[in-house]
Order: sequence, then structure tokens, then C-alpha cells
Amino acid sequence: MPQGYSPTSQAKQEGAHPRKSSFGATFAAHHANLKAGAAPAIISAISSTLTTRWFWYSIASCLCWTAWAFTARMGAQQIPATTMQFISAFGFLFVAVAVAKSKKVQLTINSRGSWYALCSGMLLGLGGLALYAAYRTGANTAVVTAATSLYPLATVLLAVLILRERPNRFQTLGIVFATAAIVLFAL
Repeated sequence: MPQGYSPTSQAKQEGAHPRKSSFGATFAAHHANLKAGAAPAIISAISSTLTTRWFWYSIASCLCWTAWAFTARMGAQQIPATTMQFISAFGFLFVAVAVAKSKKVQLTINSRGSWYALCSGMLLGLGGLALYAAYRTGANTAVVTAATSLYPLATVLLAVLILRERPNRFQTLGIVFATAAIVLFAL
């Protein structure tokens, strides 16, 4: 309860007799005071997030992947998954050339990092091939996309088991909600 707050002090501020104020008015005043205390913390957290680069990169990624899933579905209806994967590789090549020509790029040679990058690219290609095949079956786009969106849950599991990361209680709750959402999409 906010410091200095009581139903009596609230009723006096409103010009009502403290004993004659209704329960509803007292509850509403109490609720408003609680919200006033929580609002600055929430606004501060949102403001802080909106000023971070990771958030905007994540939004850009989300927008690109949304358009990618849509165009992948449209293309997979027209051509086989293997052709779709082959042609989409040229899109990767276009981005790679643009990045290489950028003056901000720093090509760093590190055998372990390069190996992970190569594995990542191969797995991305295989995952794309499987996704195009799933879209080609004619299944509902929302269901296929939701089912393939299970990968963050698997990633969290691997991060916990291999990297020894520990999600906090809010992240755990988010994982539960994300799992429920994916299950509901698949129904």
C-alpha cells in the first residue's frame, strides 16, 4: 500500500465523510494508488527496452522472418522444396555480398567460430528445406509456422543443459505461455 494512503485520507481528499464513502469508491481509490506506484516501474522498463539496440534488431528480424515465412509459403506452392531451397540460397548470397562490401564489416578468422558459422548455415539450410516441404504439403500456414516456432524452446533447453544458463521465473513463465500458444495454434 502506498505510503500515507488510507481509506480515510482518500475520502478526506475527495471531500467525503470517511465513514460514509462507499466500498466501491474506496476500492477504486486504492486501485488507482497501486497503479500509480506500479506504472512508473513499467514505463521505465518499457522506455529502457525501447532504447536498446537488441530490441530493434529483434523487431527487424521478426519483420523479415514474417515476410520470409509468407513468401516461403507462396513459393513452396509453386515449386518443389529442393528448388525453393536452391533458389533461396541466392538470397543469402546477395546479403553476404552486401555485408562483405559494407565498410563496417570485420572479417575475423577464428577456426572454432568459422566451424560454428558453417554448421549454422548448413542447419539453417536443412531447416529451410524441411520447412518448404511442410509448406508444400498444403497444411495451414499458421500451424506449420507455429510448429516450426518450437525451436526457441529447444534452444532454451540446450542452453540450460549445455551452457548452464538458468532462466528466471518470468522467463520460465514465458516459456510456459509460448508452449501453450504453440499447442493452441496447432489445434
